[in-house]
Amino acid sequence: MKAILLRRAEADIEAITTFLGNESPLLALDFIDAYSVTIESLVRRPGIGHVHVEARAKHELEVRCVGIEQFSKYLLFYRVQDDVIQIVRVVHGARDIAASVDLDAD
Repeated sequence: MKAILLRRAEADIEAITTFLGNESPLLALDFIDAYSVTIESLVRRPGIGHVHVEARAKHELEVRCVGIEQFSKYLLFYRVQDDVIQIVRVVHGARDIAASVDLDAD
């Protein structure tokens, strides 16, 4: 099993680390470390997290959601296809996910 970061998720990670880095460069590095730990957990156990209900109705593939380790307000949305975990989006949980986060990322 391997994980790939889709373009929208890559942009999300960049925006989050820039935002956190403006507050504290160390905080941004801590986020990257926590993100990496979360990805490692996904690779070991690809079914963790919960199924995102709104996304289930719109997609052939089940979209799941898990909090970033130590940054649990940030949510990582992913789907599994064959032996690949596709990281679709990474967003702050305070956002209205259903209304503002398009999970049709590529």
